[in-house]
Amino acid sequence: MKKKILIIPSWYPVRGSLSGIFFKDQAFLLATNFDITVLYGIPILFGVKKINNSLLSIKKRITIIEDNHINKENTNLREIIFTYKKFHHKKIRDNYKIDYKVFLNIINNYNLSFDLIHIQGTFDACFVGNLLKNKLNIPNIITEHSPINIADIDYKKINLFLSSLQNANCITTVSEHSRRIILDILKNKNVINHGNYLNENYYEFNDKKNVELDVLNLLWIGRLYYGKDPITFIKVLNQLKIKEVSFKAIMVFGSYNGEIRIETIKELILKYNLNDNVEILFDLSKDEIRNVYKKSDILISTSMNETFGLVVAEAILSGINVIATNSGGVQDIIINGENGYIVDIKDYKSIVDCVFNIMNKYKDFDYQKNRQNIINKFGSNSFRNNVTNIYNNVINSASSL
Repeated sequence: MKKKILIIPSWYPVRGSLSGIFFKDQAFLLATNFDITVLYGIPILFGVKKINNSLLSIKKRITIIEDNHINKENTNLREIIFTYKKFHHKKIRDNYKIDYKVFLNIINNYNLSFDLIHIQGTFDACFVGNLLKNKLNIPNIITEHSPINIADIDYKKINLFLSSLQNANCITTVSEHSRRIILDILKNKNVINHGNYLNENYYEFNDKKNVELDVLNLLWIGRLYYGKDPITFIKVLNQLKIKEVSFKAIMVFGSYNGEIRIETIKELILKYNLNDNVEILFDLSKDEIRNVYKKSDILISTSMNETFGLVVAEAILSGINVIATNSGGVQDIIINGENGYIVDIKDYKSIVDCVFNIMNKYKDFDYQKNRQNIINKFGSNSFRNNVTNIYNNVINSASSL
């Protein structure tokens, strides 16, 4: 009989959203070896005049919006997605007890039982997962997917965050960069890097050896945040125009919202007279992003801090040349000069130099070999085997206590 795993993600795709789509992809993959249930709750916050936590019963708070069962090809995955009403107040510790009670209510009402809890992303799923672990007396795993900086964490959450990590049976990360950060925080806790997951069957390979680069097609994917640094990408385009390179560029933003106003981006593009060169796209579906990869020659990632660097790995899978800033996780993906280039953060001049290197010798790269190396490290079999071993080891260790 398959072991039963509860996955609690900190974010998850709902009604067509791409937010947390990799959590869904990973759950589907692991559901070939385990019975997987994903519980994802979306709090609806109210002020004190609207709702009182002590007066409204837990059951009346909850509205199930999706209950999906996927049972095919030896895959057993269930997704229960729900909203719940919550009075938002400043006592953070008490606040997460409400979340915990909502999750526990659903587990009890659906008569669910599990051998392991897997918390995907610390903020804020780890707080709920830690309380459930103690209540249900089952082991848990926490996987960190976001850049962690203690100085950036709300002081009201720091102790909860640290105690959740210390209480976990196992902590995993998706890159060696992220593993080093967690080890530096915890000092005496073992942390395992199991890598990230890429579906090699989804991304179509286009060998650039068969392409003539008469017009260079450049791609940038990110969000309207300074940490993703779209401004450096625009500076790269300006330098290429000055050097009379013929190019088209696509900038893909996850949404219109962010720290940077889209008008700021458009004004900079206008300032550098790049209107005819740059196309801006928003909120693309996964299939649409795959189609953008097909049309691109070089992906440029200007991010300042990446836990992994998913778009960089996806681009290599698709046969695209990549240039990335030294943002952390990409060090697990790029072998400098072999399957791409790594440059210093904000160093747009070095990025331009790398573009010329690619233009001059793009037919010398072994794109098929580079794709296979990504599959070997992060493909379906590798990721499933790595996480399956971790699940089984944690479950077996807990049962022997």
